[in-house]
Amino acid sequence: MPDPVKMKKFWTVLLTIVSLLIGGGLFSQTAAAADNGAKFTIKPIYPKNQLDSSLGYFQLKTKPGSTGKLGVTVANLDRSQSRKIKVQPVVATTSDDGQINYTPSNSKLNASAQLELPKLMSKAVTVKLAPLTQRQVTFSYKIPDAGFKGTLLGSIYALDETASNSKAKGFTINNRFAMALGVSMTTNPNWVVSPNFELGDVAARVVDNQPAVVANLRNVAPTYFRGMNVKTDVTQKGESKKLYQARLNDGSMAPTSNFNFRVDTKGKAIPAGDYTLNMTVKVGKRTWHLTKDFTVTAADHDKIAAKIGEKQPNNWLYWLIGILIILLLILLAWTFYRLGKKGGRKDDKPTQDKPEDH
Repeated sequence: MPDPVKMKKFWTVLLTIVSLLIGGGLFSQTAAAADNGAKFTIKPIYPKNQLDSSLGYFQLKTKPGSTGKLGVTVANLDRSQSRKIKVQPVVATTSDDGQINYTPSNSKLNASAQLELPKLMSKAVTVKLAPLTQRQVTFSYKIPDAGFKGTLLGSIYALDETASNSKAKGFTINNRFAMALGVSMTTNPNWVVSPNFELGDVAARVVDNQPAVVANLRNVAPTYFRGMNVKTDVTQKGESKKLYQARLNDGSMAPTSNFNFRVDTKGKAIPAGDYTLNMTVKVGKRTWHLTKDFTVTAADHDKIAAKIGEKQPNNWLYWLIGILIILLLILLAWTFYRLGKKGGRKDDKPTQDKPEDH
């Protein structure tokens, strides 16, 4: 059992409030902060190239080679404590749950990505706010002379770095609250770019202590979308029987992003062999069929089984039985050989003729 005293030092819960839902409305920052316990808010300061000031997030039309600024107002709602807020531009990615993610992530965009929003903008800013005060934070950006195709998607992400400890059942919990305001940039909002999909690596792995087949699904187009449905199955290579199946309903993906789609293998390590993953992706009225073969080696199976604590069959018993059967067959063969040899000697013994009477 872990030591509760040591656990207090490392037990940290990150509570992230993403106030943006692009295309689906925006929660009020003040209401979100009050309902979830956050002691700060951020609100957009719309520039002239904002397409719609009622959205609650940034939706900008830009021109190739142009420069501009994005501003947000950060407010400390705490009446008694100063707060330290880090504000930074973040690129939108896709989480492994198949949803657009506007928070910092280790996930990388596809090689097809032309640009990333944060690389066009100035660096992160950390502000210290006295109780019940606010401050404007501004980021500058520059669009490349060649412009870009499709949409750049991300957020202005604010993280409260102020220590805020509370206790629950003997543990010290460090609550860290965050908020995100979406940023969408395009050079031509009327230019519709359709999504396009590819399958990356497919392999057997362990995810959240559960065995699974993991397929990397890539949106290689510079566009984001919602309402994605994914249906996947795994078969033995060359066969049609579905061994494992999984679905995703109402998913979403960021531009030129990818995520790892998981197909559970019924709680057991997938046996060694050759397999085929079949995936159907539907967005709107369009459908994509993706297929990829993959191999699970004996070493892969054993590694996964060891990680999940799956008991291995007693193969030594089968080897012992096999060896005994072979020895028995050898013994029987040797016995029949000896008996046959003795019988041959008796049959080959010469007989003496009796003398004839004259």
